[in-house]
Amino acid sequence: MGKASWYTDDMIKTAKVVQSHRAVIRCKYLGPTGTRGSRIKVARFESGRDPYAMTVSWDDALDIAENYEQAVRLYIDHAGWNGKWVVSTTTNGAVAVCVPAPKVIVETNDDEFDIPSTYSLS
Repeated sequence: MGKASWYTDDMIKTAKVVQSHRAVIRCKYLGPTGTRGSRIKVARFESGRDPYAMTVSWDDALDIAENYEQAVRLYIDHAGWNGKWVVSTTTNGAVAVCVPAPKVIVETNDDEFDIPSTYSLS
């Protein structure tokens, strides 16, 4: 499996670990039973009761990744969340995390510009 196109090795060296309070979504594949078809159980990864937990029917018209993406999208809509989410498949399902928008930092000591010495564009 290759790296994502935006990933560089320098990101690992310069990344700061911060507590983001962001949710991680877990999707678990549930195989068919005698009365139900295949499904995906979607819930927050953290322990405890998830008020937004849901079970989504498997859509045979979609491939595996598309089924998990659809399940995550339905969960996020149901929870009323937003942001850019990245979904990655696992051995028995998938996980999704919210990716924060990148910030551009401009540093200057030039008196011509009426901006602070460190300015964050978001």
